[in-house]
Amino acid sequence: MTGSYQFHFSPILPTGLILLLLAAGLAGCWFSLRKTRQPLEKRMIIFGLRLLILLLMSWLLLMPELLHTTRHSEPPHLIIMVDESLSMTDSPLSPPSLRTDNLQRFIELPIFRKFTGKYQLHWFRFGKDAVESAPPSQEKLSF
Repeated sequence: MTGSYQFHFSPILPTGLILLLLAAGLAGCWFSLRKTRQPLEKRMIIFGLRLLILLLMSWLLLMPELLHTTRHSEPPHLIIMVDESLSMTDSPLSPPSLRTDNLQRFIELPIFRKFTGKYQLHWFRFGKDAVESAPPSQEKLSF
């Protein structure tokens, strides 16, 4: 399972307009404090608070978003179907256990072991109807 974070903006207004409003607000704050008779320290505190409020409002107009994406991977499903119908026998005179022997030899191949690690195996037997069955063990096959 892996995760990633992405940060992006979805502004309500065009970004240029937000910057223009911010500049107009800053100019308005500065010019409104120029004509007061307050000491410079108080004017700077008031200007700083107004600047902070304008920056927060601009930030909210930009509508920032933090997206967290989590990926969970699981192996793909592989369906193995074993045909048990009479038409699939090697010859009409051969016993039905030969089909099981062929499946046992297939399970013992190294390529099959490679499949068991990469895929989720689902076994189905079908003759007249398809029936999901348990995966055959490598020691004993029973159908």
